[in-house]
Formats: sequence, structure tokens, C-alpha cells
Amino acid sequence: MNRLLRALSIVVCVCATGAIHAQTVNWKYVDVGWAGVDPDRGSSENGLLLGGAFDLGKAPIHLFGEYNDLGSNNVWQLGGGWHGLLGERADLFADGAFYDADVEDGFRVRFGVRWMVLERLEVNGFLSWVDLDLTDNKSFAANAIFNLAKRVGIGGGIEWGDNFNSGRVFARFNFGRKG
Repeated sequence: MNRLLRALSIVVCVCATGAIHAQTVNWKYVDVGWAGVDPDRGSSENGLLLGGAFDLGKAPIHLFGEYNDLGSNNVWQLGGGWHGLLGERADLFADGAFYDADVEDGFRVRFGVRWMVLERLEVNGFLSWVDLDLTDNKSFAANAIFNLAKRVGIGGGIEWGDNFNSGRVFARFNFGRKG
């Protein structure tokens, strides 16, 4: 237990020190990568993911979309939301989206935080609720993005849910990043 507390203390100190030099949270990007879904009922699927977001300038509003070609199932979502309150290096956010999973559709609501803990490292997490025609899924997700350069980063994440779990790895192309 002491080792865990020491390790956690070191991580908090490094993150707090690094936040002084962190870039700002960016809401203008395109992601290209791989996603996999493991439903409680049915077989696992994986395939291409393509997504992105765009903020509306000075207004703390963002629009986003994502498409996943998961083998026999295509999933796409399109929506918008609000972000802000925590300064340039961190954002709280809330958004909603129309969600289409081939044979059923519905909506998704998401609440979370994005934080540039270091100059090149963003971590984020969110709670999500997807309500589809035949099922729903409440989940928690955690992601990390490491910016290799001002405009290019790599990332990955995992989402744990009631009815399915998913994972992703991707390349991120940033637009409009300050600093």
C-alpha cells in the first residue's frame, strides 16, 4: 500500500509541475485509428475509426462526429456540446449526439474532463449514457493523447460499460492549437 501511495504522490507532483508548461486543450482535431468493441451478448468486432471535433471560436461550444467500421456493424455519431470552466489547460465538458448502430439508433449523453497534464500529454475521462432502440449502456472511459509535435499526436483509450466494453488507438491531427 505504501508503494502505491508513493507512486501516486510522484504522479501527482509530476503532473502538477508539468501543468505549468502545458499546452491548451484543443477542440479542433481529426482522429484516425482502430477501435474494437466487445459486447456482453454477441461477438467482438473491430475496425477503422474516423472522428473529429471543431469548436466555434470564442464560444465554448464544440461540434463532433465519429464513424466506426466495426466489421459487420457500422456505428456513427454526430453531435455537439459545451466545454470550459477550468482554464486553458483543462475543460469540463457535456455533449450529446445522435447515435446510429446499423440496426438500432438513439442518442448518447456524455460528461467529462479533458486535462493537459504535461506540455505534450492530455488525459481525459468521461461518463457516458447511450440509449438505443433495443438496449442502453452506461459507461466510464479513460483516454490519453501524447502530442509528438504541435499538430500530430497518438492516443488510446478504453471504455467500460454495462453492456459492452471498447478500446481504441489512434493518430490525432490537431488544428488551431495555441503554443
